[in-house]
Amino acid sequence: MTDKVIRISEEEQKVGTAKELPPKDRVRLYLASYMLGGLAVLLIGSGVLLAFTPADHMADVQDFFTFVKAFVPPLVTLIIGFYFTSQSSDS
Repeated sequence: MTDKVIRISEEEQKVGTAKELPPKDRVRLYLASYMLGGLAVLLIGSGVLLAFTPADHMADVQDFFTFVKAFVPPLVTLIIGFYFTSQSSDS
């Protein structure tokens, strides 16, 4: 069994370099990533808040966590669905 050395520079010459995203797609990608990141922070933050809340405020935090759980997943699917639908229709 012989080991073959693969050099990245040689593979790049065979394949070519990656194209940069057009400005419209770059903005769409940044907007989607910022919105999804913000929603992830909201979801994780509300879970942490639920874990470390004193017992006397637990009902309020549970209501907030239930709201976030019901609100974030549909919004994430809406953003991802819009992003990929508009990507495929532009191509």
